[in-house]
Amino acid sequence: MQLVLGTYERFLLGYKLPDELQEGCQLQRSFTYAAHQGPVRCLDAAGPYVVSGGQDDQLHIYDVKKNQDLGFMMNPGDGAIPCLQFYTPQGSQNPSYLFSGSDDGSIAIWKAGGGWEHLKLMRGHKGPVRSLSVHPSGRLALSVGHDRGLRMWNLAKGRCSYTAKLDVEADHIGFSADGEVGLIGSGF
Repeated sequence: MQLVLGTYERFLLGYKLPDELQEGCQLQRSFTYAAHQGPVRCLDAAGPYVVSGGQDDQLHIYDVKKNQDLGFMMNPGDGAIPCLQFYTPQGSQNPSYLFSGSDDGSIAIWKAGGGWEHLKLMRGHKGPVRSLSVHPSGRLALSVGHDRGLRMWNLAKGRCSYTAKLDVEADHIGFSADGEVGLIGSGF
């Protein structure tokens, strides 16, 4: 198992965890990448891939199984990338899509693996996207923003299907593993 850390100083650090964690065990560094030109803002992992979003408007892609830097993609929105989420269909080992939130309030949809192609840019929030989560079905996503907005996105049509104003600014949003419960967190 790998543990990946993103740092304020722009680095991604990888550590191999021992099969059996015991008190006093030492972590062994497996890689160090100068991932961005500024702080690493977020990370996500699925299958063999780790993607980092940075203050520098870039997404950086790594294959941790092959210990290979796969390059970077420029944010199609404006500003830093504060949140990322892969979508992996049930029964699949590898992700099919990557979603990235931006400081300009947009969410980008990317084809994951292989070509890493930008597919769509969805706009809606009036400030930075704080967190986003894709439903296990892959049909919809939820996002929360600095604007205290909650948005539901129809991913088949690539547009917002519901909006609500929250009483407080949320820091995190997610779905339970079965998709039956949506979770919003504030004040972390």
